[in-house]
Amino acid sequence: MYPITGKVAIILVSLILTLLIVGVSFSYKTFYGLPGRTTQENATTTVSYTCANSTLATVTYNDTKAATSYASFVSQTYTTGPLPKVASTTVAVYSNGEFIWWRKGNSGSLRIDNKEGTVLVGDCAEAIQ
Repeated sequence: MYPITGKVAIILVSLILTLLIVGVSFSYKTFYGLPGRTTQENATTTVSYTCANSTLATVTYNDTKAATSYASFVSQTYTTGPLPKVASTTVAVYSNGEFIWWRKGNSGSLRIDNKEGTVLVGDCAEAIQ
């Protein structure tokens, strides 16, 4: 084994201290909920929509980092209750097996959860506030 010289020892100690500081910093941010946290936190947002036939609707999104994200749709005609988020690559899809809320960008539609995806409330666009 080679003897550790002064320069090599300094480099090794510096490297170990750097890794230790980074690890402690990451743990502190994660534990205390600072930026970079991995804790689950509810983020509830309510969005108003104007839909076809002048239908007004409100959707409350409860987005978490866990698989429990959901949306709740309320209009003059339909109230869905919580619609759990479903995996999708192109749109945000929330479904409880009876209703589906499709959201892409600032628009969406409420549909029946069947093969045809029958639209109940369509052409919904976020209301300008």
